[in-house]
Amino acid sequence: MVYDGKDIEHLLNQATSIARKIEELGCRSVIQKHKDVEELRLHEEKLQGLCHKIRHIQCESVLKRKELPVAFVSFKSRCGAAISSQSQQHENPLLWTTEVAPEPRDVVWNNLAIPYHYLPLYRIGVFLAASVFTIFFAIPVTAVQGIVRFEKLKKWFPPAMAIQFIPGVSSIVTGYLPSAILSLFIYIVPFAMLALGMLQGYVSRSKREIKACNMVFYFLVGNVFFLSLLSGSLIDQIGQSFTHPKDFPSRLASAVSSQADFFMTYILTDGLSGFSLEIVQFGLLTWDFIRVHTFGRGRNKNPYLFSLPYYRVIPSVSLSILIGMVYVVIAPLLLPFLIVYFLLGYVVYINQYHSCCSL
Repeated sequence: MVYDGKDIEHLLNQATSIARKIEELGCRSVIQKHKDVEELRLHEEKLQGLCHKIRHIQCESVLKRKELPVAFVSFKSRCGAAISSQSQQHENPLLWTTEVAPEPRDVVWNNLAIPYHYLPLYRIGVFLAASVFTIFFAIPVTAVQGIVRFEKLKKWFPPAMAIQFIPGVSSIVTGYLPSAILSLFIYIVPFAMLALGMLQGYVSRSKREIKACNMVFYFLVGNVFFLSLLSGSLIDQIGQSFTHPKDFPSRLASAVSSQADFFMTYILTDGLSGFSLEIVQFGLLTWDFIRVHTFGRGRNKNPYLFSLPYYRVIPSVSLSILIGMVYVVIAPLLLPFLIVYFLLGYVVYINQYHSCCSL
């Protein structure tokens, strides 16, 4: 059986904190010739009181009142476990539900307390939140395509003509800047989707990351690929579309090929900037530095290099494959950029894989 251990966890955190203070005071009292003995005695009394409370909560009579409608069942063979996990255990399929249990390090223990019939509501809410986030993200994608179509933008927004009078700025704004802005916005998407995945109530971290990976991929395909095609083509054809609406589908299809330069720059930007930041681990390095020198001072130092972030890597690579498959005939020049992109990715992630295994 599984029990609600929030009270025990809270007391254990308090006991760990007090034990750490006792250790620090013990070292200080030796150096300062027993000036902190009284404070050390008070902390020891607090620790004994917490240990007594923990033992009381662990009594069988108290634990029975904290039982959750969840249990882990062990089998003598994998075949028996597989059959039981896929079989209906009760005539009411919602009364007893079974699934293959994740390993202990992969379990999200807090989600075990969520009733099973509430999970569809959680997932519908997350789906709606992800849809709203996708729609909201259409604003920066459309703005990026407006920068790419700078010549068309000048007709609709005359103040933008001031940029062309600055030497060298116009080529940077229309060439590199849109892809850099789009890559910057996309960088926060996997973390936002993973945060939404935490609210879906999955009992394992691996399943939560798989669902976040799916949401990120659909988001990239919908926003970065299709919306970039549509918004860029619409900006090009917006004047003629209103005058000749019947010819809009054919113009839209012919205008798709004009987006090849944008996707070529996007892949190059994502490969150079994204993989460079990935191999440097700048964000994790900064977080580890802050943690060690502030609230994590004196604690055991864990390596900051984590395992491969599937929810962030796989959707980006899959999007690059999709772009390559679409534009391989229209713009064959995109293939060398894709090859360089995958070679850089291989070098970076094989280094991370070996580094994590050695740790």
